[in-house]
Amino acid sequence: MRTESTPDAWLRLSGGALPFRIPEGTVTVRVTGVTADGSLRLTLRGQAFIAIATGSWRPGDVFVAQLRYSGSTLYLDPVPSSPEASNANVFARLDLSETPVSAFLVNFFRVSGYRLDPVVLKHCMKLASRFPGRETRVAEAAARFEMSGIEPSETLLSLYADAIEGKAGAEEGRQRDILSFLNHKKGGECHWIVIPFKRTCGSRVLRGSLRFLFDTAGMTFREALITVDDQERLWDFTLDSNSCVFGANPPLPPSKFRQLIVYLGQQLSSYGIHTVEGGSPETDSRGGFPAVDLEI
Repeated sequence: MRTESTPDAWLRLSGGALPFRIPEGTVTVRVTGVTADGSLRLTLRGQAFIAIATGSWRPGDVFVAQLRYSGSTLYLDPVPSSPEASNANVFARLDLSETPVSAFLVNFFRVSGYRLDPVVLKHCMKLASRFPGRETRVAEAAARFEMSGIEPSETLLSLYADAIEGKAGAEEGRQRDILSFLNHKKGGECHWIVIPFKRTCGSRVLRGSLRFLFDTAGMTFREALITVDDQERLWDFTLDSNSCVFGANPPLPPSKFRQLIVYLGQQLSSYGIHTVEGGSPETDSRGGFPAVDLEI
C-alpha cells in the first residue's frame, strides 16, 4: 500500500539532500520500531528511515523488497515467498475476506500506486455489492471515483460500468462527460485513461473499452485493461509489458481455451509479451499481492 513519506525520509531518498541516488534492486528490510504516531522505523542497506503503513507490522519483522523509483519517489515492493502466502497475508492485514471483488480491488489500487486503505476498500466493496452480477465491474468504477475524490451515486457507478462494457444508450452524453472528467483529473502519479469503442468486425459489432494506466512522472505505460463484448461473450484482458491474463464469460470449452492461449501467445510475442495465461484478470495470477507497498 502506498504511504505518505516523512520530510526527513523524503529529502534523503529524493536526492535533494544527498549527492547520490540509492540504486534500485532487491533489499532486505527490517522493522526496528514503531513511533508514537504509528509510523515504522526501518533499516535497509545500513540506513534508517521512517515510513507509514497500514497493517500489524511489529519490531523484528524482516522482509525482502524490490526497491524502485516512480519519478522522484522511492517505493519498496515486498517480494512474496509464494503467491498463496502473500495473498493470505495481505487480506489478513487488511481485515478483508478474499473474494474476486476484494482481490480485484487490492490489485487495482496496488498497480495504480495508491495506498491500500481498509476503510476505502470496504467502502468500494459495499458499493459494488449493490449491483449483483456486476460487482467487479462496479468495484472498478468505485475505485476510479475514489481515486478522484468523488463519492459516486449508484447512477454514476452504473454509467461508468456501462462505459467499460461499451454500453451507451440514452445516457451516452452524460457518460461521455463523466469519462472526460475522470480522464483529465489526476489523483496521483499513476493515472487511468478510459477509451470506449465500437467496431464492426464481419457480421458482429464489438463494443467495449480500453483502459490504460500511465506513470505520469516517469512517462511510461504500466498496464492496460481491455473489455470486449462480441455479442456472444464478454472478454476481459489484463496486459502489461511482459504478460497477458484473460478470461471469458460465459467460459469457453477447455480445448478452445487452450487453443486461444497458443494463438494469443503467437500473436503477442512480436510485441514482447511472452506470457499468456487463461484465468481471471481480476485476480491476476502473475505473482500474488505484496504485503505492503511502502513509500518512504
